[in-house]
Amino acid sequence: MTLNNKNDSSGQKTPKFIHINEAASLLSISTATVRNWIKSGKIRALAEGRSLVFDEDEILSLKREIESGASPRLKSRRNKKAIEGTYIPAEYVKSEEYQNYAEEILRIVNRSSIEINFPLILLEVALGLFVCRRRLEVPPQFKELSLSELAGEGKLNLGSSAGLFLALYDFRQKSSEAQLKILREIHRLDLSFISGEDLLGLLYMSLSNLNHRKTNGSYYTPSTLVDSLVDKSLKSLSETALPKMIDPCCGSGNFLIKLFLALRSQLLNDGLSMEEAETRLLQEGLFAYDLDQTAVTLAKINLELLRETPETPAVYHIECRNTLENYGDLFAQNDRGNFDLVIGNPPWGYSYTAEEINLLKEKFTTAQASLESFCLFLEYGLSLLKPNGILSYVLPEALLNVRLHSPIRRLILETTEILDIELLGQQFSKVFTPTITLIVRNPEHPVRSDHEILVSAEDRIQSIPQRRFYENNMYIFNVKASNLDDQVIEHMKSLPGIQFLKGNADFALGIVTGNNKDWILPKPSPNAEPILKGNDLFKYNFYPSENYIVFEPQKFQQVAPETLYRAPEKLLYRFINQNLVFTYDNRQTLSLNSANVLIPQLPGYAIKYILAVLNSRAAQFFHSITFSSIKVLRKHIESIPIPPCDIKKQHVIVKHVDMLLAAADNTVRADLYEKIDALVMELYNLNFQQRSLILEKFAEVKFLSR
Repeated sequence: MTLNNKNDSSGQKTPKFIHINEAASLLSISTATVRNWIKSGKIRALAEGRSLVFDEDEILSLKREIESGASPRLKSRRNKKAIEGTYIPAEYVKSEEYQNYAEEILRIVNRSSIEINFPLILLEVALGLFVCRRRLEVPPQFKELSLSELAGEGKLNLGSSAGLFLALYDFRQKSSEAQLKILREIHRLDLSFISGEDLLGLLYMSLSNLNHRKTNGSYYTPSTLVDSLVDKSLKSLSETALPKMIDPCCGSGNFLIKLFLALRSQLLNDGLSMEEAETRLLQEGLFAYDLDQTAVTLAKINLELLRETPETPAVYHIECRNTLENYGDLFAQNDRGNFDLVIGNPPWGYSYTAEEINLLKEKFTTAQASLESFCLFLEYGLSLLKPNGILSYVLPEALLNVRLHSPIRRLILETTEILDIELLGQQFSKVFTPTITLIVRNPEHPVRSDHEILVSAEDRIQSIPQRRFYENNMYIFNVKASNLDDQVIEHMKSLPGIQFLKGNADFALGIVTGNNKDWILPKPSPNAEPILKGNDLFKYNFYPSENYIVFEPQKFQQVAPETLYRAPEKLLYRFINQNLVFTYDNRQTLSLNSANVLIPQLPGYAIKYILAVLNSRAAQFFHSITFSSIKVLRKHIESIPIPPCDIKKQHVIVKHVDMLLAAADNTVRADLYEKIDALVMELYNLNFQQRSLILEKFAEVKFLSR
């Protein structure tokens, strides 16, 4: 999601850049609309190669402006089930009937001139589902009245379920005639009960404010994804008659619904009666928490609707609880090491208060590096597992490689056997972050060195040794790399005489002005000089655009020592890019923070030789396979192996670099690049198969010419 560049490893603060999908997500508009707003001047974008990046602060400022009503720009209708601006997560259920039913309810609500409590609507639908299940009977003379008003007048026999309905909404309160009109219209809609589908959850999310759910980091989980993860998880469990299971962030209970149905069927096959199966399942098998009281009540109602033995009182272990805040408290200690299965879709990107941050840092090891909510739920979930217990979560793909998440990756690698990682791409409407599922086991014994992980990505399934991730820089889970890819990486890292720039280079952030509109000039003026942006940089050469600045470092927000900008020789590189783009500069040219500074100081190696290595396909292969990042960080550059090279071979490479720096013709530049690249391949001692692999992945050389 957001590129959180709070600090690079030199301790310098960097701005936060986001890509077009993320900007669209924050503003709840399509990427096409973002591009239209750029053209009309409503949004400012920076070009980074073929990509666009945006200042996150500017996007958030626009978002606040829109939400406050100060700007009329936002009319989000991206989802096919958007009704007058209200969003329906249609993929949450498989049933088109339920999708259409939710759409009709939103039309009724939006047509109304009054505000109606959403829990009252949920109560009406919940009562309707009980009628469909023949758990409630409506006297014939009252069929034109809403179920909610009948309940309030005592004309429905709610039996043991009365408490559940009261927890959802106090139907004893008298509703206005206008509210009753809406409820009666809803009551007249055709409704049926579809086992395994969470209509109440669909309605609750559709009626809730989308921005509120984003603030809390909560998103619906599509029904097909829940089915798949539940099925995989139950198959991964060691054989036990009735596993003890928990969803620590259950919402309205979509995972609980699937677990209940699957385990009830299993218990019936084992010879239990329906009453025994349901009683044991609810009393011993299913546990859940959520901090949303309405969601907790809906989860209980959903399970109650599934029961075939309603005459037997049910006990539900579903609590309204702030799972993370309660972590470590005495009354929650019994949860530790007590579950066979921890499953769910933890919140992503929850916004914590300062007080919550301090509390979480006291409780969670991983909170010292990152307060990302899904990381905390991972640490919490792992603590709940029995020996051989399984944790199965829906998570953002960022878990796999973002630097801030390295502590939770290390914890996973050191304490669990990773069983399964599946890359799913974009699964959530209005959320542009790619999604994965992760299944891990809490082993009784230390993780075996030969343990392998099943990784599914698109149409490819492969097994990856877990030790590979543990040996990676920052414990990155480079799941998109094949085992052959990894062998090439290991070959490059273990080459005799290999060198690294860590401890052998100066790094500097380009200038952060604080407000480029005020400081960047479109044409020369007295005392102004050219300044480079990231998109001015190409492999080997830079091509200044019309940007100028008067260098007054004391007035800028952040600036490196001037000696680094004015070094006799230095390299500049694009910071936001999937490609390695390094440029040679001997003109003491200034640069903005999208074009950072590298001054190699590796003994015995010329700066132009380092330039050739960093611009090579081999280095690009190493960076892409190892980090799979859209940023080029200092830690990334420091980890790239620099192959040994004697003075004679360096002289040949530097000569070719000088020729390329002087060449203007694109064909000549491409020919010289290929000659340099072949020489670097030789220095890495790559065999024919390894070279072919790299050439196949990076046949096209990007950013060599304008």
